[in-house]
Amino acid sequence: MVLERLRSSARVTKQAAHEKLRARIHDKIDRKLSKLERAERAGHAKIARRAQRGREQLDQHPEPTPKVQSARERLDEWERHQHEKLSGDVQKAREQLARAEQTVQDKLDQEGSAA
Repeated sequence: MVLERLRSSARVTKQAAHEKLRARIHDKIDRKLSKLERAERAGHAKIARRAQRGREQLDQHPEPTPKVQSARERLDEWERHQHEKLSGDVQKAREQLARAEQTVQDKLDQEGSAA
């Protein structure tokens, strides 16, 4: 009877340790996601500011010449490309974090079912 209690309490302790580890890893991944989202917002804002500065310089020309119009189009294309590139990089990072979380989850589930 005492031995059975010890075995069951050992299982609960191991299970509690797994749950604690799972929670700690989940919190760490949540912090990384939050940091990634802040970096994404800052990156998009930086790109927009830089493009706006370029537009302001182009607006200083009294008449829109073909050269100025071409520069404006190149600037718009550059801005669009930079936003797309940043979004793609952030998406890859999110997927990497999701894979890491799933890997940890699988390992903990395997260890939990083996116990």
